[in-house]
Amino acid sequence: MGRSARILGLILATTALCGQCVAAQDSSHPSHDTKSAQIAVRRMEKAVRIRPSDVNAWEVLAASYDSLGQYTEAAEAQLHVVKLKPHDEEATQSLGFFYLLAQQYDKAVAAERKAVALKPGDALAWQALGYAYKGSGLYDQAISAAQRAIALKPNDEAWNLLGEAYFSKREFSSAVAADLSALNLNEKNENAWQGLGAAYVNARQYHKAISAEQHAVALDPADATAWFNLGVAYWDAYNKQGVMQAYERLKGLDKKRAVEFYNRFVAQN
Repeated sequence: MGRSARILGLILATTALCGQCVAAQDSSHPSHDTKSAQIAVRRMEKAVRIRPSDVNAWEVLAASYDSLGQYTEAAEAQLHVVKLKPHDEEATQSLGFFYLLAQQYDKAVAAERKAVALKPGDALAWQALGYAYKGSGLYDQAISAAQRAIALKPNDEAWNLLGEAYFSKREFSSAVAADLSALNLNEKNENAWQGLGAAYVNARQYHKAISAEQHAVALDPADATAWFNLGVAYWDAYNKQGVMQAYERLKGLDKKRAVEFYNRFVAQN
């Protein structure tokens, strides 16, 4: 997989975004992958101290920090890559991605704007800029960036980003249209189904919301967020049986979300 594809995949996995970053694994019981990343960090930290101009070492260090969920450190390492390769659009785009994961949105926007300036015909660069704008709460700019990405290279994730930006602006009919466009390109885009369901809920089209969220949980039955959203749609549709079904599934998937769901929806039935 090329670096650009990896960048996009990781961005989408996190934005998904709903603005939450993937937590680092429990260091008391590190997995094999975590141990490997920790070893790589130690080795690369030593390597860059000895050879501070070794761009490959800085890249591996950034990726290793990323694997550990240490996004601020990943951004700091990637910044060295950009300083060594100032005209490399992919390196700059990666820097913006790490800032996005670290929730340093202003820095993410600045990096992704530079990436777009370096390669204005790159749809992925515009899409990454759109995510940075969205994280900063600049929804109009996020919409414009997503639209530019779609114009350059239509894809379901860009349409989904557009739907999320419209949703954040509470323009629910536009969000529905964007998510439907995403699903026309890829009916297995779970984020688009979830976004569509949320937009339908806010548009008070509850039965359509239920159908959309059912598609989401069918694609990933272990996704607690999808079950939570489905439960909300059931609650809005006064479907008590559906609410309890979602609650029971949540208890087995995410106890914290299950308690939240119970307090907000089950206890009121």
